[in-house]
Amino acid sequence: MTNKHSINDLYQMQALSLASKIQMSKARIRAWIEEYGEDGVYVSFSGGKDSTVLLDLVRSEYPNVKAVFVDTGLEYPEIRSFVKTFDNVEILKPKKNFKQVIQEYGYPFFSKENAQKIYEIKHTGSEILKHNRLYGDSKGNGKLPDLYKFMLDPEAPEVSHLCCNIMKKSPVKSYEHKTGRKPIVATMATESRNRTVEWLRTGCNSFDSKRPISKPMSFWSEQDVLMYIAIKRLPICSVYGVIADDTECEVSPVDLNPHAMIFDKVNPVLHTTKCDRTGCMYCGFGCHLNEDRRFLRLKETHPKVYEYIMKSVDSGGLGYEEIIKWINKHSDFNIMF
Repeated sequence: MTNKHSINDLYQMQALSLASKIQMSKARIRAWIEEYGEDGVYVSFSGGKDSTVLLDLVRSEYPNVKAVFVDTGLEYPEIRSFVKTFDNVEILKPKKNFKQVIQEYGYPFFSKENAQKIYEIKHTGSEILKHNRLYGDSKGNGKLPDLYKFMLDPEAPEVSHLCCNIMKKSPVKSYEHKTGRKPIVATMATESRNRTVEWLRTGCNSFDSKRPISKPMSFWSEQDVLMYIAIKRLPICSVYGVIADDTECEVSPVDLNPHAMIFDKVNPVLHTTKCDRTGCMYCGFGCHLNEDRRFLRLKETHPKVYEYIMKSVDSGGLGYEEIIKWINKHSDFNIMF
């Protein structure tokens, strides 16, 4: 299939001013809703800052569009409370809880891609797939990096990629099948190589895909999201703290220029004073990289949750401490907890 865009298209769009990006995103939202109608779409709303911006963009044009939140039980309690402050939000729940998922399939550690490869090597019935995951296909692709092969030890804890599929994607899939609504999501190309490749192939509005989906913020960056929140004084969940510059002072809209191009470098670099990402509290994807402090932060901010996930399964917890200690002992990783 021929790509709809080139990588230079993406770079050019990412370099635009926030004001231009807002107008382009709204144009894509209008095209989506003109195709399917207000009753034929929904905003995927996680309660995080990206989807909060998306919901504001959509409802600034179409105030009555429904939002959908999947309550997995893994979100920060502040996120669930924040979501409930919005009108017209449908709340979905998965059929299995997290403890059932990890006991049946394994823990979400390392990355979705590598957890999947580890899981497939250990559990696939296909010798071809197993070979490809161990050694790569004819082009050398699909191989589990040597860095993670210690997890193939028979004594290694089980890990898998399936948590998100079961806890989040499955309820959404059922909802879409039942209602026929098409999703509008806040994913951005900068978040992963896969999302970049997907945008190059389909663009923001994927009308012709097997699962049509709108990603009107694909060309935005983290800085765009933070600037939008600051300029509009948009309420965000308390777990983020406030939007600050490098002096740690909360920024004011008068300090920001939404018409500046990225290369103009007139705007300060922004960050949140507390969590930078929310997601699932129990997620271990990426916790082994770059001195990640998520579990230490959880210990400080939500000590009861921390105690529950670290406590052994036999004692009624999730067993994370045992898993992390095994990984640290048998690898060069140093997961902080």
